Amino acid sequence: MPKSRGRRPKKSRNRSHQQRRRRLPSDQLDLRMLPVLQAVDEAETRGDATGALEIVQMHPVGSDGRFFWNPHRVARLAQVEQLGPLLPRWATSRWILEQSLIQFDPALRGARQEAMRVAIELRRPDELVGVDAVDVQTQVMDHDWVHRQLLVYEYGGLERFLHAWATPDLVAGADRIEEWVTAPIRALRLESREPALLTWTDLATGAELETPNLGAAVLEQPGDFALARVVPTEGGPMFDGVPLGVVEETAGQVAADPGAWLDALRSVAGTEDYFADLVHGNFLVTDVPSDIAQLALGAFLPSPIPRDSDGTVAAKAVISQARHVATNGGAGPDPLDPWPCVAAGLLAPYVLPDLEWLLGPADHAWLAVLGDTLPDPAGRVCRVLLADLDDAA
Repeated sequence: MPKSRGRRPKKSRNRSHQQRRRRLPSDQLDLRMLPVLQAVDEAETRGDATGALEIVQMHPVGSDGRFFWNPHRVARLAQVEQLGPLLPRWATSRWILEQSLIQFDPALRGARQEAMRVAIELRRPDELVGVDAVDVQTQVMDHDWVHRQLLVYEYGGLERFLHAWATPDLVAGADRIEEWVTAPIRALRLESREPALLTWTDLATGAELETPNLGAAVLEQPGDFALARVVPTEGGPMFDGVPLGVVEETAGQVAADPGAWLDALRSVAGTEDYFADLVHGNFLVTDVPSDIAQLALGAFLPSPIPRDSDGTVAAKAVISQARHVATNGGAGPDPLDPWPCVAAGLLAPYVLPDLEWLLGPADHAWLAVLGDTLPDPAGRVCRVLLADLDDAA
């Protein structure tokens, strides 16, 4: 994140917005990359994002000559490296969740198979599209909300990871992660959306709940319902990740019996009221799906977009978007919540390295607005950039 203005930082190693991973057919699994995967896993369990990225950079492609890595994983690593001390401790807790989801642990082989079986069982056949069965399973593992809940929580993936894989250094940097293990699913109704805060009602207790507005309701309106795990942090309660939007009837069922949340989803599986494939993004410091963030940014991108565009093009568009939202107080006809979209753009790993080099004195006013308005870490990044401008004046 912002360093001395005397030297332009090297570009992020993350080019995930330009490259897409492709899985080999199941009879051609890329065993050559297995030790490389293990090395990256080990670096992550040490909390060494820089070391993990260096391994990725040394081995970017698989045996088929295509980019090998999950782009969301690379984005997470890049954000940890770039934000450094600006990274909140709860983001490290979320990083641990992601590691527990992808860690290959022989002791959880059966749990992985069962989580995959249940998630696929609940999906319509037309949603399970891929190159082959391995590709379908990869997509489910990466994006399915139910698969994530089962493996990480219900079947003990997070607890096992903390006890068997995570190093003391990694856990020490997290925020009350041991308490996240037992966080139950709660049924919630959205009451209001503010730039930095979301207000919900817990349907089981009637109690009010406030969470930071990281984008969990970017597409929702007051009166909509969601299922989520509410976890403790030193700054107050928040979501462990992206919640699942549900209809009122499903939310009511879960409120009446939170432990039967899977049965409640089974009752609507295969209908338009069930949409579990929503986890598209790295979700370390934002809950805005990557495709929604890109949609919100679209109006600020040049047309046509340069064929050989780099992070600078995106950074300029994010600056224009942020200036517009801050200047207009977020007002506009679009039902999309603009504030978390701006925060997601400012923290994007292919944007962050360019920001301080594109900002000048004319950007002082809107940066100050965002620094006072957005929740951290986006608000803190804006305040650091603002201080950097003042120092250079």
